[in-house]
Amino acid sequence: MQDWLDVWSNQFAQDDAQLVTAAVNKIVQDHTGYPPSIADVKTTMKEITRAATGEPTDEEYWVILRSSLSDGVWGAKDAFNSLPAPLKTYCGSESWIRDHAQMDEETLDSVVHGQFLKQFPRVRDAEEFRQNMPPALREAIGKIFKRLPDGEQRSDHALNERRNLVFEFLDGGQS
Repeated sequence: MQDWLDVWSNQFAQDDAQLVTAAVNKIVQDHTGYPPSIADVKTTMKEITRAATGEPTDEEYWVILRSSLSDGVWGAKDAFNSLPAPLKTYCGSESWIRDHAQMDEETLDSVVHGQFLKQFPRVRDAEEFRQNMPPALREAIGKIFKRLPDGEQRSDHALNERRNLVFEFLDGGQS
């Protein structure tokens, strides 16, 4: 039991105790399994923080994305450029806007909406992780992993060389 408590204590040592308590209380209200996992508590803490800071919910992000399609094919570039960073990451390029602006509304509001709600949280979390990364690391990774033109691929050898450069950077050049 003490080992279990130590793990939980270590996982939340850097977090605000009131936020952790609020997250646990929220989970207890509607959680069917017992006990909630550390991941459940961390996820709920993120949800509470996002709500408190006014960050859009996933559904609100969908409304923003969905409305960007109203400019259709011709306004795709401006629509893409006006999106918040997590939505730009999700779409990848203005061609996503252009392609989806041509879809029928029923498909958009059912299939694409469902896919968005399933995929967007991971994209948003990855974007948040990237934004919170130390600037020097983000810059180093950006230099190492430059995007290739569409259709072009790196060889396995080139990918391994680039990964090794990241590991060397993370290791402080000690490898």
